[in-house]
Amino acid sequence: MTMASLVLDFPELSTASYAVFTLILSLFFLKSICKNKKNHDSSIAMAPAGIFETIAGQTSDDAPFWVLKMARILNKPNYRLNVPGTKFYIIGGYKLARRILQDNTTDKPKEIYGIMQGTYSPTMFTSGKGEYQKSIRKSTAHAFSRNEVARMNDVATKHVDEWMNSTLQKYAETSEIFNPAYEFNTITFKMILEAAFEYDSSEKEFRDFEHHSEITSREFCVKSIANPLRRTFGYFIPSYRKAVRSTEILVEFYGRVLEAYRKNPNKSNNNTLIKILEGNKSIQDDRQRCSEIGVWLTAGYDTTGYQLASIATLLAKHPAAQTKLREELLKTTTGKLGGCEYFQYVVKEGMRFMPVAALGGGRITGREYKLDDGTVLPKGSVCFMNQFVANRNEDIYKDADYFIPERWMCPTQEMKDAFSFMPFMAGSRSCPGKALAMAEINSILPKVIKEYSLELVDEGKPGYFLTFKYTGTKLRAKKLSN
Repeated sequence: MTMASLVLDFPELSTASYAVFTLILSLFFLKSICKNKKNHDSSIAMAPAGIFETIAGQTSDDAPFWVLKMARILNKPNYRLNVPGTKFYIIGGYKLARRILQDNTTDKPKEIYGIMQGTYSPTMFTSGKGEYQKSIRKSTAHAFSRNEVARMNDVATKHVDEWMNSTLQKYAETSEIFNPAYEFNTITFKMILEAAFEYDSSEKEFRDFEHHSEITSREFCVKSIANPLRRTFGYFIPSYRKAVRSTEILVEFYGRVLEAYRKNPNKSNNNTLIKILEGNKSIQDDRQRCSEIGVWLTAGYDTTGYQLASIATLLAKHPAAQTKLREELLKTTTGKLGGCEYFQYVVKEGMRFMPVAALGGGRITGREYKLDDGTVLPKGSVCFMNQFVANRNEDIYKDADYFIPERWMCPTQEMKDAFSFMPFMAGSRSCPGKALAMAEINSILPKVIKEYSLELVDEGKPGYFLTFKYTGTKLRAKKLSN
């Protein structure tokens, strides 16, 4: 995909629209020059890349590697992106990340999350601070209590057992190769719909969901952010209209999930997520309720599914680590397999090396920050808490570009810092489903590794599109004798 098609993507617009865009960009550029002259000496370093290189780098499949490359050229974990008229910063230093995320004046930037919302109604994830966000966050916390997580984890165990006894066993018997991302995402999709939304889904629904989610996400989370004019002229652009239609198809699916719950005569007595969303009075109408179902479902299945797939791929790529893990799992006779010490090292290293949320969450600063080197992060800066830069920091992780689970045997204080390694973000807007995600990983992956050997046929390619993962991976499984 070329930069023109992904970022500017104006072939369907008139020459006049090109001119408007160029004029606006020029005005932003002049404005930024005037602003920056005054505080040049105290400014955080700018990435050594031009405007269009920056936009292309940030929106490409290799975005995490491009961002890391800039940090290493500058030899600084925190820097500014060269986007005129904006104050966009990459924050890869954990000390500054802590200050920003613990600051009550920090919020989610409407400029980013408002566009990502697309044609959905506002949700807890896309809203800034306010009564609505607080209400949803507080009420849904009950869906992730210890008892509820244990219940949902039992559902995950059921689904992985079914998959291992049918699909994975068949793959092993026929030596058929498989894509771990597809398999694990299917499991987590079905699991969360059953456990959190009391809905029995089909594989076709999963395929349709993935198809339409990609169309909407590429428009509203990439193209429309890189080029805000797409929102203004959207209905003149076929691909934009297609994304709007895909959004409506997804909303129709969420509506079926909601209607199935309402018609269910045997509703669960547990604090299921759909029960809480149905009863929350802050939600204005079913459109907003369906939007909440959508973001909770998406956030709940693909991040966990892709993280499982990435760790499985890394173990297949590093057979010595896989063998050692299996040996340790076989020694684990008490408690759950997920409690195996070496397994925890593998999971942490997998999350460090291949973080699904590599580019991190965005925050807008409510005040100015003075850094130790004398530079200043201005008030109103849009900061991306970049996990990839943080996780590949050679000052914290020796041989950071290598997968080494043993590094977690004796972690340094910096490695243990909650703001240095934060796969689920940190602060008041951290991932609400962290406990469930870890419970799934701890119950699914050890069972697979203990009973099957995974061989890497094709590593595929690590790439980023909303999540960082391997694409095109091919594994082969072999059933191990007891």
